[in-house]
Parts: sequence; C-alpha cells; structure tokens
Amino acid sequence: MASHGTEPEQPYPSQPFSMELLADLHAGVLRESVSEELWPRVRRDPEAVRVLAALDAVTATLAASGNELARGEAMPPAVAERIDRALAAAENPVSSTAGPLEPPRDQTPVTPIASRRRVPRTVMVVGAAAAVAVVIGITTAVAFVSSSNDDAGSETVAQAPGLVVDPPALVIDSNRLDSSLAYDVMANRGANELIDSVALPDCLQANGFDRFSVVLGSAAVELDGRSGIMLVIPRNGASSGLTLLAVEPTCGVDNPGTLVRRDVD
Repeated sequence: MASHGTEPEQPYPSQPFSMELLADLHAGVLRESVSEELWPRVRRDPEAVRVLAALDAVTATLAASGNELARGEAMPPAVAERIDRALAAAENPVSSTAGPLEPPRDQTPVTPIASRRRVPRTVMVVGAAAAVAVVIGITTAVAFVSSSNDDAGSETVAQAPGLVVDPPALVIDSNRLDSSLAYDVMANRGANELIDSVALPDCLQANGFDRFSVVLGSAAVELDGRSGIMLVIPRNGASSGLTLLAVEPTCGVDNPGTLVRRDVD
C-alpha cells in the first residue's frame, strides 16, 4: 500500500510514569510538544505529583542553602592551598622523581560529553546535595588530618580485599537537627535494614506519611545513644522544606518507633 508521506503518531508514555521521565519533565529538557502533552497527564497521577513536589522542595532548599553559603566567611588561604595540593596529588599520583612513562600504544577515543546519556534530574538533585556536604566535609577533614597524622602511624589497619564494610552510623544529637544533617543523610544514602525492607511503606504510614512518600535519603544513626534509621522526606503540604524522621529499625505496622521528627528549611 502506498505511503502518503505521514509517519504514524508515536504513543506518549502512560501511567505509571518512570522516575527518569518525571525528572526530565521537571528539568524542562523534553521537547516542547512532548512536555505539552505530558503535563496534563502527569498532573492527574497522584504519585507523579508527589515526585514532582519532592523535586520542587529539594531544588528550593538547595537554592536557599547556596545563598547562605555565598554569604558565609571565605575559606582561609592555608586551607584552600592544602585542598589544591591534595586535588593535584590525586590527579597526578605518579611521583615527580619517577622516569617518563612509555605512552600507551592504543589510545581509547574520547567520547564527547554531548553524546553521553543525559544524567537524570533525580541523580542531579541528590548529587547536588552530596556536593554541599562534601564541601563542608573537606574543610573539616583537612583540619582533622593535620592534627592526627602523628597519632595514626602504627594503628593503620588494612582492609581485606573484597570485604564489604557497612558505613558507620552517624552520631547525632537531637538538639542539633538542621538542614546540614539532611544533606549528610542524602549524601550518605546507603543500604540499611529499613530502607531495603518491605516494612518501609508501613513505617511511613505509621508515622503519618503517605505509604509511597518519596524518601530522598536514609542512613543508620546513633541518636542520643539510641540506634535508629534517619529518613529525609519532603515536607507534607504545600510548604517547601524537608522532614527529618528518625525511627527504630523495627518500625512497621502499628509500630511507628519514632525517635525524633523535625521539619527543616
């Protein structure tokens, strides 16, 4: 049968919408015609609306925190110099006293950045939160390393190859819960007994959240001497911000196990 020069219309995605699609839609990187078609459909899906609200909350929080950091004190020159030296050493691990290395025979072609797969918006949001925590952590780490080099000499323990070590619990004082802790938790979001279990939806519901609320980060914590799991959740309602929720590892049906709950901006 002869073609009349028209291409068949491509079907648009339908529910359930993937996290990557919602992130791209939220970031505004889809074609205008696709966005115009998807927005009405997405707004009719409660789960998609919750994901977009979470992205809005995190974006607003990071923007506000960026303004606060810009108004802060400048980094001391000595600290900046140490960080520059550490980064330079990491990029050039070969000692300057070593002889010249023979260039490799086979050169792997460089892939242009534009041709690589686009990083989903959700990964960018969590990565931005991690970057904030890393900037703060580098300054602290430099000072710590400087003061502890003399004591660490003979006590270094080598980790066995292939050994998987769980990240240490974050030691937290309930009187010092703020947005910086939320960034730490999002930066260190890792496996723990609650986030990887089927009990998470029941735990969220027992604490007054929707069963399918978006959890932006989680980490094992020691809160005022008690073991628990800290969750970072977009704040309920129209207001932007985050909720820090620490619960017992056994949190589940009819057992909220709440250790602390705090809204932060």
